[in-house]
Amino acid sequence: MDIWNNYKLGITDFSVVKISIFEKVKSKIMKKYLYSLALVGAIVYSCKTQSTPSTPVLPQTPAVASSTEAVKKGEDLYNLKCGRCHGLPATSEFTVAEWKPIVDRMAPKAKLNAEETNWVLAYVNANAKK
Repeated sequence: MDIWNNYKLGITDFSVVKISIFEKVKSKIMKKYLYSLALVGAIVYSCKTQSTPSTPVLPQTPAVASSTEAVKKGEDLYNLKCGRCHGLPATSEFTVAEWKPIVDRMAPKAKLNAEETNWVLAYVNANAKK
């Protein structure tokens, strides 16, 4: 029997209709809730702090620091990699002690590996302010 026939017979129990409408609304709300929850989860996951491993700088050996080949490679890298983002300070502007933290901070930005970092350090240290 349909609802109209029930109404004509005096039966006013529309609980079946109410339940099916309620279930549809509830289903839509649950879908929206689950999609929203998934979206928030994706945003939170993508915003988490990304840890990037820092490039370790190997300690300099006296042979590498005094090598003219290492100094020349360091000069080339200094001009090429460091100079592409900003103006280059004269290597004589800073002391050896001042250059170490500068190079350590900037090497990851210039995408220098440990060997290249040591070459740049050899160059700036060879020409550093005394």
